[in-house]
Amino acid sequence: RKDLTSMINENAVLFQQIMLLSGQLAPIMDRVGRMYTDFSPHLLYNVNNFNNDLRQQESRTNAERRRNRRRQRREQNRNRSEENSRRSEIDEEFDDILSNSSDSFSRGSNESNNGNAPSQRNGNRGSNEIRTRLNSISNTINRIRSSISSMR
Repeated sequence: RKDLTSMINENAVLFQQIMLLSGQLAPIMDRVGRMYTDFSPHLLYNVNNFNNDLRQQESRTNAERRRNRRRQRREQNRNRSEENSRRSEIDEEFDDILSNSSDSFSRGSNESNNGNAPSQRNGNRGSNEIRTRLNSISNTINRIRSSISSMR
């Protein structure tokens, strides 16, 4: 009987020690299990797919950025060419206005010099007014031209 009771007591003590050790080993075994799971081939395959997806998404966004930059450059060049053509049209209109005003100015001075005006005083006064107006218009046009050319 002593042997049997001593064996039971020894078994109980051993059982308690085993339980204590297993309690201490549980976190270690948990970590080992997690490490195995983290580095299992299945998860490595998923990580590889995830990285490939990220790379593909990045390359797609880079390609889209390049397309957008090209599109913006094309639009900017188109806008510049339209602006330049508009400016050249405006310059041509100013040239036409200046040539017309200088033609009428020279015609008016020729008529007053030839004495074709009905009354000499009124004719001179009118042509002087016209001259001053044409000069102010041509000065304004020249100022506008210089400001346009300085904007370029």
